[in-house]
Amino acid sequence: MLGIILCLGTDAWALDSATTTGFAGAVRANPTVASVHESAPATMSLGQQYTVGATGAISQFDELGFRIEGMDSETASFALGISYVRDTTNYPTTDDNLPGWKTPDEDPSTDTSRNTDFAIGLAMGWAQDLISGGVTLHRYSTKATYAEDGVSWNVGVGVGSKLGEQVTLSLTGMNVLPIDDEPFTMALAGRVAPSDIASFELDLVSDFTTDDHPTFGAAVGGEMYLLSFLPIRAGFEHDATFQKNAIGFGFGAKDSNGASVQYGFHAPVGDGPFTVWGTETWHTLEISAKL
Repeated sequence: MLGIILCLGTDAWALDSATTTGFAGAVRANPTVASVHESAPATMSLGQQYTVGATGAISQFDELGFRIEGMDSETASFALGISYVRDTTNYPTTDDNLPGWKTPDEDPSTDTSRNTDFAIGLAMGWAQDLISGGVTLHRYSTKATYAEDGVSWNVGVGVGSKLGEQVTLSLTGMNVLPIDDEPFTMALAGRVAPSDIASFELDLVSDFTTDDHPTFGAAVGGEMYLLSFLPIRAGFEHDATFQKNAIGFGFGAKDSNGASVQYGFHAPVGDGPFTVWGTETWHTLEISAKL
């Protein structure tokens, strides 16, 4: 399957697909999502698909980005996922993010930043996918005109399970190695698909910012086919680390040959008036077809 995704909004660095956006990020137990290797690698082996995709994004602060990803859980005894994400932004500068060595006559209004995330994940299942294990590796890099450049790493490991044809589970730890000064996080996800036309997922995420004061967040999402070719989905996410809430909504259309068009909408809630186009609000459009 080849996917091309266009994201328009004001926080497109997430560069999520329309499906992920519609679920509000509740996809860690969904083996049909090609980017699941980034957050829950063991889930890859709980399904069978061969997918490649490309994503483009444009948003506030002249932000431009693209995403290339692929997942193969069909042609070998193990599952492989890989993604490359790149964006360029022109964020407004402040005294806090400008270096001390700037010359007195410099007064830049923006700081061009180029951010990259390369991720690769491997997974394998045993006993007809009753148990699966996976590992993922991220390499993040940032290059800016005025701020300092940086490189960081993130290693994640997880386990998953497929209980019949209706239930999938995953447990994933991220930042499991103290490579960088980033908090260890753990996510427990469960997905139930009682039929071919409906599914429901709940993700619970713990951010162990300190040993004494971990935070707990959650994401919940569901999908239903109104017609055999028309899925709709919705979700809600509570990010305890940043104390933010967001909703997601999406729908699409598919034909009998596997070609599809998907739309996804994401917006923050509970922090100011609701808007369909504003800060941290984005829209995604995905076009895909089976090869």
